Amino acid sequence: MSGYLKQRHGMTLVGNTPPGTCEMCAVKHDPAQPHNCQSLTYQYKFYDQNGRFPTWKDAMEHCTQEVKDYWTAALAERGDRGMSIYRYGMRSRGFSPMCQPMDGFVKREDDPTGNYHDILSYSRKLTKTETDGYELDYLGESSGDWRTA
Repeated sequence: MSGYLKQRHGMTLVGNTPPGTCEMCAVKHDPAQPHNCQSLTYQYKFYDQNGRFPTWKDAMEHCTQEVKDYWTAALAERGDRGMSIYRYGMRSRGFSPMCQPMDGFVKREDDPTGNYHDILSYSRKLTKTETDGYELDYLGESSGDWRTA
């Protein structure tokens, strides 16, 4: 496999998956259903292929419209619309393991204003407990694909 990580860093993090599981997310699921967007295997394989972390929209890309509609409604019930991007500024530290929530994480950017260590984008709005605990400032929401955020 020679993807983004292999070309940029000379390594790949995830190789084979356990027998009987999805080759992309390492979870047993009906192939007509989305990949498990919260699976670390899926997140790193997707990152290796695309140079960014996946959203639920990405995980559903191969699904029928009926399955997409069902999952979009289910995700909306839990507050994850998967179509909007929510941006947060890191006040006290930069992006690092266990220094920010990873559920719904889409990408990290430098802050051009210099007000924050990093700017983080999520496919869901973070809870007050998360923003307080990780010392994040809510910077706003943008509609549409993550690429236009």
